[in-house]
Amino acid sequence: MSDLKVSPPEKIKFNAPYSNVSNVKLELQNQNGKHWIAYKIKTIDTDRYDVYPTSGLISPNSTQIVNINMEPIENDAKLAEFLKTKQKFLIQWIEGFKLGSHFDTDVNARQIFQATPSKDVRERKLQCEFDQLANNETKKNLLDCKLKSGSSLNDNNRLFVLSNNLGDEINGIQLIGLLWQNAYRFRMIIGIIILLLALIAAVVQL
Repeated sequence: MSDLKVSPPEKIKFNAPYSNVSNVKLELQNQNGKHWIAYKIKTIDTDRYDVYPTSGLISPNSTQIVNINMEPIENDAKLAEFLKTKQKFLIQWIEGFKLGSHFDTDVNARQIFQATPSKDVRERKLQCEFDQLANNETKKNLLDCKLKSGSSLNDNNRLFVLSNNLGDEINGIQLIGLLWQNAYRFRMIIGIIILLLALIAAVVQL
């Protein structure tokens, strides 16, 4: 069983929005009451992540908070490209030594790692996890971009048909209106003619 407790233990989760700096705190706890722990943290993308402190010493029964900042990602296309690569961190540590015995009290973690055989170095990989809601939104935005840029001809055709149909619909409404107006006028004319015929018939009878 290790003296080092890592929290979170398996995955580091970054939350959206990724257009801003996303911060995660990693907690390294030395559960041993007598011995020190030397640690260092590595990442596959040093340009994307800012880790502080990347290495150090943890005294007995103490906790070290490590801040991990992910630099902003400019747009959805770059975010989608970024997410294609599995992001992870590697924690390496050495435990079970006492400062002041075979190490000087002012020794740093780098010196301890250099003086320790690789077989005595313990390690753990932490996978990076990204907010699923943001990933879905990114995919949606990318799909919208593809539809707008990659299918412009089809979109234009659809818009042309839509505009024609809309024009036909408007013309049909206008035609119905004209017919209704003309029918009203026609009925008035018929009424006047009937009235005139009635008057003529009355005059003839006289």
